[in-house]
Amino acid sequence: MPFRFTGEDFERYVKMDEHGGRHIWHDLQDRLQRILAVPFTNNPYVARGDRLETLWLVPQGTPRSVWSHQAAFYLARNLKGKHLTFGLNVECPPFDWAEREGADTDRDGLRLIQRLESNPDFRARIDQLAFSPKWKVGMSTQGTDKSARSSEELLSAIAQIPEQQYWTAYVHQKMSAEEAIDAGEEIVDIIMAAYETLLALWLAVIPEADRQYLEGADMIEESNLGLQARAREVIESLLPNPEERQVCLNLMADYIIQAHELSQATWEVTLFHDKVRLNIGSIQTYVIDSDGIYLVMDAQSLSDEDRAALADRGEVDLETYETVPDTYDVRLPGAGLPAVLPIVKGSYGPLVERAFRGGKRTPYYKAHSPGVIEYMRRFLSRPEIPDPDYGQSAPKQFNLGYVLAEALASRGLQYSDWQIATFYTALQTKGFVILRGISGTGKTKLAQAFAEILPQPTRPELATRDDLISITVQPYMPKYNRIIIPKHFTKLYEPPPRGESKEVQLDFDGKSQTCRLVYHEYANTNYIALYLRGEAAPWFSKSFQVDDTVVLEPRSDEDGRLIGFRMGKPSDVQFRAQTTGHRASNALFIPVRTDWRDSKSLLGYYNPLTGTYEWTDFLRFLMRAVQSYRRGDGLAWFVILDEMNLARVEYYFADLLSVLESGRDAEGWTREPLRLPYPNDAEGDLPPSQIRVPPNLYVIGTVNVDETTHSFSPKVLDRAFTLELTEADFSQYPPRLAQEEDAGPSAQIAQAVLADFAHGGRFVCIDKPAIADYVRKNGEIRKRLQMLNEQLRPYQLHFGYRIFDEIVTFLISAEANDLYSTSDAAFDAAVLMKVLPKFHGSRGKLENPLKCVLAWSRSPDAPDREIIDEKLVKEQDANAARQALENLPYRYKRTAAKCCRMLWQLYTSGFASFS
Repeated sequence: MPFRFTGEDFERYVKMDEHGGRHIWHDLQDRLQRILAVPFTNNPYVARGDRLETLWLVPQGTPRSVWSHQAAFYLARNLKGKHLTFGLNVECPPFDWAEREGADTDRDGLRLIQRLESNPDFRARIDQLAFSPKWKVGMSTQGTDKSARSSEELLSAIAQIPEQQYWTAYVHQKMSAEEAIDAGEEIVDIIMAAYETLLALWLAVIPEADRQYLEGADMIEESNLGLQARAREVIESLLPNPEERQVCLNLMADYIIQAHELSQATWEVTLFHDKVRLNIGSIQTYVIDSDGIYLVMDAQSLSDEDRAALADRGEVDLETYETVPDTYDVRLPGAGLPAVLPIVKGSYGPLVERAFRGGKRTPYYKAHSPGVIEYMRRFLSRPEIPDPDYGQSAPKQFNLGYVLAEALASRGLQYSDWQIATFYTALQTKGFVILRGISGTGKTKLAQAFAEILPQPTRPELATRDDLISITVQPYMPKYNRIIIPKHFTKLYEPPPRGESKEVQLDFDGKSQTCRLVYHEYANTNYIALYLRGEAAPWFSKSFQVDDTVVLEPRSDEDGRLIGFRMGKPSDVQFRAQTTGHRASNALFIPVRTDWRDSKSLLGYYNPLTGTYEWTDFLRFLMRAVQSYRRGDGLAWFVILDEMNLARVEYYFADLLSVLESGRDAEGWTREPLRLPYPNDAEGDLPPSQIRVPPNLYVIGTVNVDETTHSFSPKVLDRAFTLELTEADFSQYPPRLAQEEDAGPSAQIAQAVLADFAHGGRFVCIDKPAIADYVRKNGEIRKRLQMLNEQLRPYQLHFGYRIFDEIVTFLISAEANDLYSTSDAAFDAAVLMKVLPKFHGSRGKLENPLKCVLAWSRSPDAPDREIIDEKLVKEQDANAARQALENLPYRYKRTAAKCCRMLWQLYTSGFASFS
């Protein structure tokens, strides 16, 4: 719903959730992005993103990485005076101040002066606005404000400002609270009209590199109306008849709305000079071009009569799509669409669901045309047609921090906002998080509760009945229409004699087919194989994927002789007696044992005594996660290793850890597989010999720190995010327990949390292009990490590219989930968890590097060790020295606090470690 002000907005600070979780800056960002084709962000003075005082809107993705204290569109709300002010601000801080504070020293205020002095067109624009009664032009310094009735007066006022004084020039409009409320949903249009008027002035004062970047990339459009005009020109030339155009565009809108309901990032509309194309997932589903209408439907939803009707009116069965099988496409003239519209509407829905494929961002998102969408809204009078959201500047429709805190508190659990933000963001980033701390701080409960908050699997957990044959589908089975039945299942039926075969009746999916059961015998081996014939073969290939479980129920006559099998899936109705009765869960709790010596404890092993593979709970859970990701159901799966350090982690976890660190392919699977060795003649329910781990699997380890446990090796700490849960605040404890029916968020909110947590279905992903883009926009991050690395290099405690990538990915996730109050808080948390865990040793080894990190935490751009040394020399007592260090003003407070505690350990015991 579009934003509108209410009376309360000018009486008090109003929360975003009182506006449906969306404030006015979200609409302004979206509108600016439509005009300029680059994402916009804002820096409001807010309390956790809810309160609007003054808002600056600045672009992302341009060569300038730091836009603060420069030219920016702005909106201010004055509660005392009960009015709004909006327009363009051009700030000019002193050079020394900007350099010291990390602002851009290429100041737009100086360019403003140059334009006023030398550009007649620029002065004329300022004069035109200054003469208008609805605009105000002026400049301000601390405590003073001067209006200007012309460009000459503005330049004269600026010239009188001392060189070392901060000043701001402005061009804005003012609107009373009553006017803003009366404007209703048009308030965004009014403000955007002002911004569009000032767009040329803004472009004139920003750096040349930024302006050329926008214009050179052909990103700046004259206005949103210009985008619509081009869309109108193309569409109306392709569909000149208004009635035909109405039908064709309404159908496209229906496709779009259904795709958007599944995922806001799945679809995209491209405008060409001679056609309009709608992509859902990786296929084109609807095209309007000079040859008419091309559209794709679900073949399974069409009857023979439907196909005949489509074939009578156009060309059919033109293309096949590897990513979406069983499609049916047609090309027909626009005039022919109304006659087949009921057929199309009944079949495009299932097609959209299959093209959606788990909600991954469409690969064509960069080509999306907002002008087509705006034209369709106006021409069809359908304002509900949505815009896609590809994760660049997506406003949340709910307060994530509040939802998580309330859901945890309703379970009797209490954590600080920082702990919740850090756990959530670390798990988003890496998928492997270690929760460390004293006993009783809720480490295991946090992991379990978070898994419960997210949507749960709907498929029941199953256990094999004793009278059923369960076999894991192997690649050869659908390829050769053959199923090898392990010989130990002959206790359930009587096979043909060795070297002979037998005709058997196979019942499946309400059908029956005669197949052949053969007991092969060769010189060195023998095996029993079921050969699929007729309809059974294509049904099996279509119904089962590799690593699924196929169930065979032997059927015998009155004399006990085998007559056939009933085949299906474990979840089929006829096999439902095998359900365990346990509620399916997306989490597996595994208590680590002290006798775990190798990967067999997690991955199982081949047992030569039984001739089959011994599964573990972890392996079966991993297979459920694999099948979930293949189905594209969007669920996240969590393995909780309780008291992870009771055994040596690098022993039992080594195989899985190496695979997780092998990188991921374009689909999210690990590049290297887990290898489960067993001989070729192994029988029974065998797992795949190789399993690539999907990105929807998350591992959370809990660690208690005492003398009975093992310390972590640097290899393990380097590959995880390690979060300490040592803070216990009793002031608000215990929290209020919720009633059973209120113990968690609604299904809709849980799904929204999952979409945010899983990055819209991509799950764990180190995205190199996104990292490069973020670093380009935030150049200070690279400089500060480089500085920290150089400080630690002499002590062999520096870090590599993986740590750099994970820290930046953490920052990208933090910016998207908006759980931290500042970007510095997120950066502080990332450095604390990724850099300090490898600090372990004596005073001689750690004292100097810890001082370096302290100096960096205080001043990351120019660390000064002398200040740290002075505090330590001045205070002879260890406690006093610690207090003196802790009282220094640090930019990265949590990293500094940890360093202070470790230094104190060094000075009191001669040894310190992160864990």
